[in-house]
Amino acid sequence: MMGLNDSKPKETVPSSLPQHVTETAEFTVFRLRHLGEPVFQVGEDLTFEFAVRGKVDMPGLVFGLSIYRRDGQWIIGQTSHECKAVWPARPRGATAQGAIVLKGLVLGPGEYIACLACYNEDFTICHAMTELIVSFAVKLPYPTWGGIIHPIEWHDSSESL
Repeated sequence: MMGLNDSKPKETVPSSLPQHVTETAEFTVFRLRHLGEPVFQVGEDLTFEFAVRGKVDMPGLVFGLSIYRRDGQWIIGQTSHECKAVWPARPRGATAQGAIVLKGLVLGPGEYIACLACYNEDFTICHAMTELIVSFAVKLPYPTWGGIIHPIEWHDSSESL
């Protein structure tokens, strides 16, 4: 009888992306679309590129992005399902690819790491999942106090008193 900690170790295929190995699909690309150091400012767009190749005929697919702070706190867990983005079914050997754009980055200053997963449209099967492999940082030229820098408006109404 296997215990919770007795599962098979994660395998990786030499010269491929570090990922959980499955019999149905594998990621061939997961990276930031960015030249130079992966350092971003609050408010900038941050774009990830990805590609997954099916080892079998693949149904409609959705993708899930997770972003963690380096200290391990899970910050973002969002799927393409929320914006109704579904990649159509494709035959064995075909590649589904795309991009994820975080518009107007709201993450506070810090070090982050991301992973990506590929699911059936109904989330019943996880076909592929990368390890936490894409690192980036967010910087600000001034101090701030929060982990999320949400777009808000400030209004000075002191002269109307």
